[in-house]
Amino acid sequence: MAVRVALVGAGGMGRHHAKLITAHPSARVVAVADADHAAATDVARAVGAGVASDGLEAITASDVDAVVIASPDATHAEYAVAALEAAKPVLCEKPLGDTVAQARAALHAEVAGGRRLLQLGLMRVYDPPHIRLRAAVSELGAIRHVRAVHRNRNDVVRSANLVLSQSLVHEIHSIRWLTGSEFRSVMVRATPRPGGGVRYATVSAELVAGGLVTIEFDDRAFGYDVSVEIATDTGSVALDPPDDPARHGDWFGWFAEAYEAEVDAWIGAAAGGTATGPTCWDGLAAQVVVEACRTSLGSGRPAIVELPPRPVLYG
Repeated sequence: MAVRVALVGAGGMGRHHAKLITAHPSARVVAVADADHAAATDVARAVGAGVASDGLEAITASDVDAVVIASPDATHAEYAVAALEAAKPVLCEKPLGDTVAQARAALHAEVAGGRRLLQLGLMRVYDPPHIRLRAAVSELGAIRHVRAVHRNRNDVVRSANLVLSQSLVHEIHSIRWLTGSEFRSVMVRATPRPGGGVRYATVSAELVAGGLVTIEFDDRAFGYDVSVEIATDTGSVALDPPDDPARHGDWFGWFAEAYEAEVDAWIGAAAGGTATGPTCWDGLAAQVVVEACRTSLGSGRPAIVELPPRPVLYG
């Protein structure tokens, strides 16, 4: 029987998930919700689903087995908690919450249920070049330095807070995943963009395991690009470039294979009433680092990353 999915959020990311789920042989979208009713209706019509009056109605519907959350960031935690309390597997786009408190609320809801139900939409762990990089690094000894570069083609002016929570959260999580270490401290600098907001940002960080991290970000580059270089005691390794960079004008093209693998993994786990992949803990840990970055940016000084104890549920 196909997994019946409610989609909460009918913007660009929601539409992409709807397309991938509809193409999957073991799942179908049965309900779509969005504050923009016209957008929800448009997506629902395209995939043959119904339109819910709001996200909570879609999540709690009796004919819904699992939930995808692709709504605005500030609503993620509320909908995630509702799905977890309804004991329904959920694929939640990053960030898990707009604040540490929101992310913690989602984590507590999952821990209270006693089993993993949430997969966080940090798709790089399903990206073949990132997977190969992680495997190579594991053979090279202690990590001494990680350099990550993230370039966007973004015409929308964004604040430093949004750049951190919407974009650099990917580097924060992937570095944790690639190195197996949490962040110890961060120092952030940013340069303004004409007309407001931030264009360039750098993060200098130290890992608990002892390595150093440099993250470089450009929100309005001439093309989309992601790269990672890792230096260890015995050698160095870099992320494989895409076969055809000209095809990749944004992250949807760059990570097309990763998104397909992410949704496939989620549907497979949801069919069994569970979840794999990035966790609520990953979401909370990344958000704590984001908050430390915000503190550093505001003070002009390094900020310490203070994580809470890791619940047993997450290993």
